[in-house]
Amino acid sequence: AVGALFGGLIMGLLWARWRRRPRPIVLPPPVPAHVVAFQQLDELTRAELVEKGEYQDYYLQLTEIAKGYLEGRFGIDALDRTTDELRRALEQAAAQIAPLKPTELVRFLQACDLVKFARFAPPVADAQAALAEVRGMVEATAPKPPGPPTTAPAPEPKDSKPQGPEAAV
Repeated sequence: AVGALFGGLIMGLLWARWRRRPRPIVLPPPVPAHVVAFQQLDELTRAELVEKGEYQDYYLQLTEIAKGYLEGRFGIDALDRTTDELRRALEQAAAQIAPLKPTELVRFLQACDLVKFARFAPPVADAQAALAEVRGMVEATAPKPPGPPTTAPAPEPKDSKPQGPEAAV
């Protein structure tokens, strides 16, 4: 009887310890950078900052979206860098960010800097074109989903004889 009681106590302690074991925390997979960028671009469009004349906020958010995408998609530390610092990093990673061209990205960021820091007020069409440029950048470099497998017809062997009614002739 004492043995059964002692065995039950040991089993109870083992069971309690097993229940308190650290469990792995399963996190959802990260959202791809292109999905985040498209969502942010849509939010920026809905905010209607250009229509309200809030160009600095608009361009600040637009450059944050572009830099965030570069960081998330290509691993280039872009958010905490100035345009000049980012220029050097982009030139070093030119092959990695293809088909984007470092000179075009820097030109875009410098144009945005004019609005953000020099308080330049661009025409509405230019502001909308800047958003379209970022959207195009994301579309051009977003990973392509794998397409359906294409099955090509099997080539006929060269030495095979024709089949069907023509073969009877």
